[in-house]
Amino acid sequence: MPSHDNKSRGYFRTLHSALLKQLRPIRAEELALKRKKPRTAAEEARLEEVIAKRREVAKNIIILADTEDAYLRSAKGTAAALRDLKAARDTAAKTTRNLNTINEALVTVALMTQIITDLARIFGV
Repeated sequence: MPSHDNKSRGYFRTLHSALLKQLRPIRAEELALKRKKPRTAAEEARLEEVIAKRREVAKNIIILADTEDAYLRSAKGTAAALRDLKAARDTAAKTTRNLNTINEALVTVALMTQIITDLARIFGV
């Protein structure tokens, strides 16, 4: 796998770690609020806020994972397309070399034909 893929994986890992760091204190606060019973109306409201935050961060983690998967699939597809283009370029180069060889052979045949025609004229054949 090319080094840019490893760099990209590192970036995605860094972002994932940052999101997990955001999630830890939110989750800890949520658990603390859930353990406390009975809860006041303010604590109940705070619990709802914390749950909403947790869901938002969790949604961002899922989006990040989907984005990473799409990026890696795209990178693999791009690499395959580049390999195909290189193969086509190599084939075209071989074809060009073959055409040049054929062209040189045709030029040689034309020159030989001209020489033979000239010799036939000289010798009156």
